[in-house]
Amino acid sequence: MQKAVAYYRVSSKRQGKSGLGLDAQRKAVRDFAAYRKIEIIAEFTDVESGKKDNRPGLSNVLDACKEHNAILLIAKLDRLARRLIFIATLMESSIRFISVDKPHADEYELHIDAANAQRESKIISQRTKDALQAAKCRGIKLGTAVKWLLRKRRREYKAFAKQLRPKIKGFQKMGFTSVRALAKVLNDKKIKTFTGGNSRWHLSTVHRLLKEL
Repeated sequence: MQKAVAYYRVSSKRQGKSGLGLDAQRKAVRDFAAYRKIEIIAEFTDVESGKKDNRPGLSNVLDACKEHNAILLIAKLDRLARRLIFIATLMESSIRFISVDKPHADEYELHIDAANAQRESKIISQRTKDALQAAKCRGIKLGTAVKWLLRKRRREYKAFAKQLRPKIKGFQKMGFTSVRALAKVLNDKKIKTFTGGNSRWHLSTVHRLLKEL
């Protein structure tokens, strides 16, 4: 039986403590491993930004893959990293990895996804800086501004989910009931994600949407 090491990542301590995002990643990876009859011998988690390469969990998972000649399983490419150069370097190494939302992706597609993840990270970072600067100009202190921004993003996501509710209900009535099926039809219909741009729907983002609905 093929051996694998699983890696999960969330960006904030709040997500790490609550399990928000981690549960969806674990389910996606474990379901994939069970379907492919792959044995997960170890699991590692980081609560760090994807822009950082020196994450403790990531270092451990790469060492474990080398030691046991195991493949690396991730729920989505941007959970591994949001830097194109890191993904490209890993692809040139002896470690084989599979992003379970796109298990058959070739090298070209993985490079495109990595570039999109890096671009999305820059867009999110700039939006955050702009929003905090706007709050500062309004006389709001930094700590309060961060809380205000989180509440603002939460309200925006609730509105986004509410807007998509009729479409999701319609797709479910048509037979697209699983998370994987919904991700595919959302991408096929070119329905934009919460972050917008060219970002695609993945198992984790669909799971979050369904949880909100």
